Amino acid sequence: SIIASSLSVECFANCLLALLPSRKLSKDIDKLPPLSKIDLSLRLKQFLEIDRGRLEVQQVADLMKARNDVVHSKRVAIQASMDLPRDAGNEWMFPITMSGEHWRGLGIPKQAMFWSKKDSFKTLSVISSFYRYVLVGLMQADEEMISKVLISRAELGNVLMPGVYDEFRDLLASASRLGVDFSFLGINRSDN
Repeated sequence: SIIASSLSVECFANCLLALLPSRKLSKDIDKLPPLSKIDLSLRLKQFLEIDRGRLEVQQVADLMKARNDVVHSKRVAIQASMDLPRDAGNEWMFPITMSGEHWRGLGIPKQAMFWSKKDSFKTLSVISSFYRYVLVGLMQADEEMISKVLISRAELGNVLMPGVYDEFRDLLASASRLGVDFSFLGINRSDN
């Protein structure tokens, strides 16, 4: 889920690129890192630029670094200590303790082997805050604009039919019950 969250940032950047009128310019910008794509897309559409010093942006920058470290993995030494072996009945147990560094802004371990559901939840919260910052804070997007930018849809003349399924709404409702708010997307389940 952490890697999927990081991929969603790339997808988000590409959705913003699709707002640009020039396909050639969009194609050139597509070669940039996700945060640069987002920033440049916002500037070209005359929205406010992202503030790289904001916590939401720094956390997403860490998430992109975490993604890159997983995709382009290298050997990393981590601290470990092992206690004396203990008899555990039918087998021997070798107690081992390992620890690693954390991403400073994101607050999750740098090594994927230490990631837990708590880290997935933290990442989902970071993504929600970042998208709210860009969409609501910088773009001042209403639900219609968010729908046009982010949601797959069919358009027939002036009629817009978003491709939002009950499973999406159910997942967003579950996230909401856990304290992660995506209500600004305007697609939360209304019957829960």
